[in-house]
Amino acid sequence: DPAVLAADYVDSEKGVNTIEEALQGANDIIAENLSDDPDIRKLLRDVVMRKGIFTCKAADGAEEDGVYTPEVPAVPSGRDHATPEVHQQNPVTD
Repeated sequence: DPAVLAADYVDSEKGVNTIEEALQGANDIIAENLSDDPDIRKLLRDVVMRKGIFTCKAADGAEEDGVYTPEVPAVPSGRDHATPEVHQQNPVTD
């Protein structure tokens, strides 16, 4: 259990006051290590492109309801930026 392991890293003198903060710190370290290694980034990108699931759902109050969840390889090129959130933030005008 990660929470049990994280308890050993709670240390108020180091600014880690809770198990949640220790887990977040571990996540940050892992993310930094992954982002610094181009081989790992390539491997992760390849795995996501083969096995990933892309999910977008209508924003609260949107006229359309529903969830769109294709596998990542099935998303047509350019559609990865066509989520409702992107359209809401950057509406396309004709």
